[in-house]
Amino acid sequence: MSKKIYLDKDGYQQYLNAITELHDKLKTNSFQKSEAYISSTGNGWHDNYEFEESKRIENGLITQINNMNQNLNKIEIIKSDKADSSIVNLNDIIEVQFLINNNNNTDIFKLTGNYFTKDDSEYDELTLNSPVGNAIYHQKIGSIVEYNVESNIYKLKIVRKVGG
Repeated sequence: MSKKIYLDKDGYQQYLNAITELHDKLKTNSFQKSEAYISSTGNGWHDNYEFEESKRIENGLITQINNMNQNLNKIEIIKSDKADSSIVNLNDIIEVQFLINNNNNTDIFKLTGNYFTKDDSEYDELTLNSPVGNAIYHQKIGSIVEYNVESNIYKLKIVRKVGG
């Protein structure tokens, strides 16, 4: 079974916009590839770095578009549920304590259902699809949860909600 991609309504729109942007880049690249082919001497592609580079970029863009289109059926749109303030939900600002090698650093994140994080947020954003975001979603404040990064298992404590 394939892994679900959890997004809120805005995150889903971000995802669709990212596909559109890739299509736009592909169109621009196709034009550049045609120009490189036309402007070259001889057979148009042999020993033509600009053409070969455009073709490499085209292949990468097509792969990205195909992967994102295939993942569309894995997306599950979720809604924020503020009914229980004792659990971590979307758009909550959460303080967590990383329990790693006796170095119990804390950090504050905003849990989002976005596809991309925003750099202009007051708090660092954490998407629901990240290992930490997925581990803390719908968990009780005060819980110690595990999350995986590659083949490593880590623990963190959900300290508190910040604000509201």
